[in-house]
Amino acid sequence: MSTQTLPLTIPALTRKWYGVFVPSIADLFFISAIVWLFVAGAYGWHALLQDGDVGTHIRIGDYIVSHHTVPTRDFLAFSRPGQEWCAFEWLTEVVLSLLHGYAGLKGVVLLSGVVIAATFTIVLLHAAWRDANVVVALAMVLMAVNASSIHFHARPHIFTLLFVAITMWVIDMDRRRNTWALWLLVPMAVLWTNLHAGFLILFALLGILVIGCLAESFLWGKSGALRYTLLGAACAVGSLTNPYGVKLHLYIREYLNSDTIRNSVQEFQSPSFRAESMFHYMLVLFVALAISGSLLKKHRLTEVLWIWFLAYQSLVSVRHVPLFMIVAVPILAAEITAWWNEWAQAQPRRSIARTLDAITAQFQVGSLRLSIWAPVVVLALALSHSSNWPENFLEGPFPVKIVKKHADEIATSRVYTSDKWAGYLIYANYPRQRVFFDDRQHYYGDAIVQDYVKLGGGNYQWRELLDQYRFNLVLCEVSSPLASLMKTHAGWQTVEDDGKIILFRSVGQVPDLP
Repeated sequence: MSTQTLPLTIPALTRKWYGVFVPSIADLFFISAIVWLFVAGAYGWHALLQDGDVGTHIRIGDYIVSHHTVPTRDFLAFSRPGQEWCAFEWLTEVVLSLLHGYAGLKGVVLLSGVVIAATFTIVLLHAAWRDANVVVALAMVLMAVNASSIHFHARPHIFTLLFVAITMWVIDMDRRRNTWALWLLVPMAVLWTNLHAGFLILFALLGILVIGCLAESFLWGKSGALRYTLLGAACAVGSLTNPYGVKLHLYIREYLNSDTIRNSVQEFQSPSFRAESMFHYMLVLFVALAISGSLLKKHRLTEVLWIWFLAYQSLVSVRHVPLFMIVAVPILAAEITAWWNEWAQAQPRRSIARTLDAITAQFQVGSLRLSIWAPVVVLALALSHSSNWPENFLEGPFPVKIVKKHADEIATSRVYTSDKWAGYLIYANYPRQRVFFDDRQHYYGDAIVQDYVKLGGGNYQWRELLDQYRFNLVLCEVSSPLASLMKTHAGWQTVEDDGKIILFRSVGQVPDLP
């Protein structure tokens, strides 16, 4: 039979105009990621609402929308009322507020799920663009998703994950052949600065790029250092376009340099390798370090520096694990593919290795494309009225029932509770609620952070601290050390105890809110 009479193959179909209706591997991955993580997962869409900080961000956005201004003074804490404060993620908070006002928590989680799925779809496309075998790329991106899942919350940091994925692909394309698209990183830097404080990682990546280019120029005659220096300078100037100017950068620097924050906040501490997700991170980490020699032989020092820098950062702070995976996976997938191709081509023509190589090659042709199916699925989700959409935070991780039952008393009291639950109190009782300590840890200063930790751990000073801050309510877990101590103290009575969450009231103390 002649080749002219053969039926159209899938790659040939995708080149026709109606190829836009043929789902691509990227589309299938995007849809599968949303279903796997947020539709069919153990918590469903509630998985994105496991952090009370989400509630705080929504209500800060409500304040900005209603007052038409970005706050410079705190309006949420009774422990430091009216002190200078930077809402450095103000634009994300406005977006979350508008979505929440229009569609409730459904709008908030849907946007967050789409951003997360889009981030790792871009990583997959980046790997495919680097000629990575589609099976290898899929396997590694799935490991990246699993390792990063501990940070999948409806919070501003998801935009940093998205922008890092975009940045690395754009730089990669420009290093292969100079392109005007590189300068789109400048307006992206402006947007990024106003969405999340993680924009500083852009300057770290660009700084390493310049250093790497200078070294590659000296060692192997490559160029590009001046171009990327100008890019970094333009992005730096662009980052000043925010409501606080350079004060934002100084505030973030002070935040990152706080020893109390690094020692007290879990996401700033080193990862624990007991979970399955961290096993995938560890595997990718070992492979990334192992290929450094191969990359150096190919005169790709910059990629080695990126990997080493983020490997160190991820070992010091678990919050950098997703960034390491996003940067490392496209590089590793391409290198592993090169090893596989070299080995497979050395095998007999009818061997299993050559057969597998031929099969996977069929999928490479159409791997760098998108169809209509990803946006269609997102639109369908937006229009759906499933009972799986969250209407409130989840009972259990949050004291939803107790807070609803005692809303008036809690909203007008000086309450001690965890920073996670404080975020929920702000969300549930806005605009009346004031809290002692929430997820904006650096704002409160080292002294309050340390007192908060002491109270939560049942330190011997717990009674003095409760008196010092004039608390008249305590909301905590029944199993907490503080709850055990308070049950035996005559100055506090149990208001409600559901077996998991307990609310105490001070006997005779009158609240004195600012």
